[in-house]
Amino acid sequence: MRLVVYDFDGTIATVPMKPSREEAKRIGWDGRDWWGSEASLHLDSIVPNEEVIAAMKADKLDPNTKVILATGRRGIVSHLVRAFLRSQELYGKRVIPESNKDALRRFQQRIEAGKDLVHPEEKHLEYFCGDFGTEDDFPKGKKGKPLGDTIVHKKYVIDKHLDGIKKLEFWEDREDHVPFFIRMGLDWLKKGRVEEVLLHRVYEVPGNQPYVQHIPIREGMSH
Repeated sequence: MRLVVYDFDGTIATVPMKPSREEAKRIGWDGRDWWGSEASLHLDSIVPNEEVIAAMKADKLDPNTKVILATGRRGIVSHLVRAFLRSQELYGKRVIPESNKDALRRFQQRIEAGKDLVHPEEKHLEYFCGDFGTEDDFPKGKKGKPLGDTIVHKKYVIDKHLDGIKKLEFWEDREDHVPFFIRMGLDWLKKGRVEEVLLHRVYEVPGNQPYVQHIPIREGMSH
């Protein structure tokens, strides 16, 4: 069995970067939390990364492959990420633990308001950052507060899916995250959790489709 983990921003899609003060006024953004704002995810401002989307669609058709989306985007804008994915015919199931009553309630409210929906063809799983902080086994800081960074979130999610997996693949664009994925892959290989790890490193090319480098993760490689 194979597990493929897709990132969203910069990987599945090229999204607008945080705007200048002048541009923020033009688009009506209040200047707070760009990555948690609706302004950052208007459908007409997102460019689909065609190679990555094609790969995700092919993976979803493979009966021996499990596909998940693990993104640093938080649940507050999950409906907009999901709307874009549906526009590309990528229908996924949002996963929220029973322990997170607030997130479950907000998700249901958005469905009732017509801002989100449950599609009959949901064939991949979607994990948004922060949703699992209510779980007892989620990593906590010194004061018992759930750790909020993206890497902790992704590692937690992936670790839950490794049983029975022989090959693990990541699709990722962030240069600062690549060493973490290499270390995670090497650690899981060493522990025998998986037999093979492959990193699909996505490089954004301004004005063009991204370039993807496919990197096997092996013992002894630099990270």
